[in-house]
Amino acid sequence: MLDGHIHIERGAYTLDWIDQFVSKAVEMEIDEICYFKEFERFISGLTKGKGFDFLLGSIHFVDDFAFDHKAEHWTGLDVDKIFGRYFEDSISLAKSRIFDGIGHPDAIRLFGHGPSCSLSGYYESLA
Repeated sequence: MLDGHIHIERGAYTLDWIDQFVSKAVEMEIDEICYFKEFERFISGLTKGKGFDFLLGSIHFVDDFAFDHKAEHWTGLDVDKIFGRYFEDSISLAKSRIFDGIGHPDAIRLFGHGPSCSLSGYYESLA
């Protein structure tokens, strides 16, 4: 099985647009998917029964903020709030049972940011 990773945010988020990625992923046996809580049913419908060996969910957005795109996008933001939302979404991803695992669960730290408070409660909930 190949390990691949795609981003679909540069399209229209229509069924036709996303189906192109799903079809290619099935063809190539790629199975990483960006998780959005509001699209759980949609993601589940597109992936269920597609024959994936292992389906990874990952998070690249906190609300509308693409935290891993450019370091300068963090300027002036509330880091604690973003970390909290990131881990709340990570817990929702795990609870959704759509995925078999979480891809890069600490990607939020890509540009070296960290919260001023402990994340142990989030880590315990996520585990």
